[in-house]
Amino acid sequence: MALNTRNLATRYQFDVPNAHGVYALGRRLYVSNIADGSSNGLYTLDAQGRHIIDTDNTPYGAPHNITTTP
Repeated sequence: MALNTRNLATRYQFDVPNAHGVYALGRRLYVSNIADGSSNGLYTLDAQGRHIIDTDNTPYGAPHNITTTP
């Protein structure tokens, strides 16, 4: 969810169930679905373009401390 900094009104939001843990890299955000895992366990979002780039499967509820590797 992105908020207007003047009045805290919602500017836009992504539909990521059980969103927990966010890692930002450039204009991409990585967000885990902490509760469900399996299909759609990890979301890759385009924060500037405001759309979901990809979802990836995880074998179980994904850890909420997200990072990336080269």
